[in-house]
Amino acid sequence: MLFNSLEFTFFFILVFVLYWIIPHKYRKYLLIASSVLFYMSWSVPFVSLLFISAYVDYYCSAAILRSESTSRKKIYVLISLIVNLGLLGFFKYTNFLFENANSFFNFLNIDYSCPVWNIILPLGISFYTFQTMSYTLDVYRGEKKTAKNLADFFLYISFFPQLIAGPIVRASEFLEQINPVKRINSEDIHSGLNLIFTGLIKKVLFADNISKLVEDFFSAPLQYNSVSAWIGVYAFAFQIYFDFSGYCDIAIGCARLLGFNLPKNFDIPYKAHNMREFWRRWHITLSTWLRDYLYISLGGSRCSKLKVYRNLLLTMILGGLWHGASWNFVIWGLYLGIILSITRYVEYSKFFEKIRKIDFIGEKLILIILNFHLVCVSWVFFRAESLSSSISIIKKMLFINSNGLFFGRSMSLVLFIFLIFYYIFYIIFEKRIQNLLNNKIFAILFYFSALVLLVLLSRVSQEFIYFQF
Repeated sequence: MLFNSLEFTFFFILVFVLYWIIPHKYRKYLLIASSVLFYMSWSVPFVSLLFISAYVDYYCSAAILRSESTSRKKIYVLISLIVNLGLLGFFKYTNFLFENANSFFNFLNIDYSCPVWNIILPLGISFYTFQTMSYTLDVYRGEKKTAKNLADFFLYISFFPQLIAGPIVRASEFLEQINPVKRINSEDIHSGLNLIFTGLIKKVLFADNISKLVEDFFSAPLQYNSVSAWIGVYAFAFQIYFDFSGYCDIAIGCARLLGFNLPKNFDIPYKAHNMREFWRRWHITLSTWLRDYLYISLGGSRCSKLKVYRNLLLTMILGGLWHGASWNFVIWGLYLGIILSITRYVEYSKFFEKIRKIDFIGEKLILIILNFHLVCVSWVFFRAESLSSSISIIKKMLFINSNGLFFGRSMSLVLFIFLIFYYIFYIIFEKRIQNLLNNKIFAILFYFSALVLLVLLSRVSQEFIYFQF
């Protein structure tokens, strides 16, 4: 069930009504059943992986709490990591490893090839695996907010609004919201509807309509000239933002209507002045997860300068691999790690101290534009169909090449309108729009217009980009 489908609309309305009319003590079981049904609408067999992850981490965490020996606690943490990373690794990386092993054997002229299996990637496995692992690691580190029973823990893992593509929720943020008695209120309804309709507009009106331009370019990038290459990459930068932030808005809005507060996952990321700030604004819950459980575990910034840069590079490379099993994502993570390392060096180096103090009109705008283009280069590796295709696109972007097709005025105008919408309408007037939505008459008109628009455009709606991760 896609968020941008009538099927999900009817499903959620039914869950919403039942949730608020049944006694409080049954509500979490309704949400568990609804979450399982939601996941089963995609695949029945793979629901078993959810149960396995939940069961293993719940009982490993319980064993850690009971254990007095540090060595025994480490054993249970290790069991959790082996099971979770083992399942994720098998489904996501087996064929990637086999394909690269075969390429290596061919290079050495060894007459042997690993089997390539038709492995289907379970929907949302990257997201719920990180959630289950974070719970066990938090318990090991002394986190006091633990699940009271397996039902609470399974709801935390499987909560359907954010099950497939986040936000990645910490146990300490979610578990305390399960058992307190909730009462429906106008503030939650108003806030939830605002988020849902804003997310649907981002997805259906903007992301899905940009997708044609993106698909045309990335499916045959060599046919286009340098200007079209930039247009195609700009288009993807906005497509992925509207698509993923739209999903998160809908997820957070649906949760809010059920009385749950999920963490914010986007904060106008293309307004960032540097790559470090960008990752504080883009996919915030993943960024903080990588920081808390990977970067800090490697030593963070509490070690020598060289090791700090090493930690940044390893964190981003592994973050890239988390997104997908291909060399494109490895290079994507490496590129981002290098830019983050350069950013850190400039921020802390005495050599750049005088430059950092320079303040002139337009400085922030220049930094925003520069960082946006650095991010756009990274999106090439993220979206291109192969590493060779990525390199070809970047060559076209960096070196002027007039040979090839041009998107034409109509497609360029569409992208220009999106740029205007984002940088002027969205960034400058975002708070004013939210204030207008607090007005009931304006809100009703907004919801009605959005609903009509979504019905008209529902036929062209597509799957969310982050479902593939």
